[in-house]
Amino acid sequence: MRGLLNEFFKNDENVSIELFSAGWCNLNCKYCYIPKGDYTKDVHAKVLKRIKDGSLITEMKELFGTTLTRISHWGTEPTLTVTQFGDFYKQVVEEFPNFEGIMLSSNFMTNPQNIITFIRDIFPRTKPLEIKVQISIDGPSWLTDNNRTGGSTELIIKNATAFLQAIKEMDTPHTVLTNVKSTMSAEGMNILSDLEKCREYYQFFDDLLRSWEPLARKGLVIPNMINPTIVVPYAYTKQDGINFDKVFVNQLALDGEYEFAKPYCYYDGMFRKRMVTSQEYFVKARMFLCSAGRNSHALTETPGKLATCHRGFYMDSQEYYDALGNSPDEITKEGLDAKRTQLLGEKVMCDYTDRKERVKFVYRNRMIHDFAKMQSTYGVSLSRELAEAGQISACYKDPRWAQLLHMMTQLPRCHLDDVVISGSGLVQGSFYYRLFGNGFVERIIERYVNGLQ
Repeated sequence: MRGLLNEFFKNDENVSIELFSAGWCNLNCKYCYIPKGDYTKDVHAKVLKRIKDGSLITEMKELFGTTLTRISHWGTEPTLTVTQFGDFYKQVVEEFPNFEGIMLSSNFMTNPQNIITFIRDIFPRTKPLEIKVQISIDGPSWLTDNNRTGGSTELIIKNATAFLQAIKEMDTPHTVLTNVKSTMSAEGMNILSDLEKCREYYQFFDDLLRSWEPLARKGLVIPNMINPTIVVPYAYTKQDGINFDKVFVNQLALDGEYEFAKPYCYYDGMFRKRMVTSQEYFVKARMFLCSAGRNSHALTETPGKLATCHRGFYMDSQEYYDALGNSPDEITKEGLDAKRTQLLGEKVMCDYTDRKERVKFVYRNRMIHDFAKMQSTYGVSLSRELAEAGQISACYKDPRWAQLLHMMTQLPRCHLDDVVISGSGLVQGSFYYRLFGNGFVERIIERYVNGLQ
């Protein structure tokens, strides 16, 4: 059985779901795009009800039939509710024979026993599955504590270590894959553009991974790649782009300096992979873009509501919009000021029980993956205009360079944010062009041409 989402395709296109599994968080990070307030606790109560009353499983069966393979837990802090998913996952392994595993991310500021209990006692053991756990820690205390709250670095390390120790000692058929998630804000880029601060940053992670190395075993993977990812959404400037390139230069200079931590730039690695297949960009553009709205969707806290991805969570909440006045998310505030709230609700989610609305929703989401030539034309024109204005490097006046920059901007691109900025998922903002177009892409190309890794 293929379900309501796959009825429009010859093959089983839709195989992954993002669950709104927690509406509340115990932190209020400086760069978080979700403004905190009492309304999040009300949303959290709705989320808990959906977990317990069985409606999530019912909707997943309607949408996917038996084709679902992956589930990811999103919201604010997913570990606050994982212990409530016992009956849910018993049904998942029965209803979806191709189910492979889950992913969740945690700030590890909560009691690690929640996730330990979930993996040991609640998650089904009838067949080996994959559990991906993301440990969010931005770096030394002068980064993590600054972004979150005083003392958070020490507590995260303590809780994450307790979690890893428990997994090492646990008798489980599952493979647990962990990764360190360091988020780099514009402020962080400015700090890490200094070589000595960047060296201190990676030394912190080298020491951390050294302390975790004895905990690794078969079935528990603790990777050594430390590759900070950028804050999204965010309105990046020309100076941010200059700083971003300097961070990349520092990462290259520090590569090989540490025993356990490997300095790595995610965007460099991903762009290199894309360059190998760049000739297929206009026929397989989906290879270069986020999977949201293609093979992955999201279930909100409202029954019958389907969102493009977890970025759409809260977007049908008036309380969310009311709270944006105190949010660091300038992009969404701008969209609110432009009276796009109704447009957002219409574009990024739908009542999936209405077939007509479902067809529109699938079509809108697929446009971002299928209309590559139209979007490239826009991206090249935007790049050349920004170069003429001195906002990015002059080389992007050349259409060939402009096309490369456009391809680069697709890696972190979120077409939900494009809806916020322009009212259309097909019209991209200029922020990532500024971030990547002030030395970064030129440096990658130069190294690629010269055969440097």
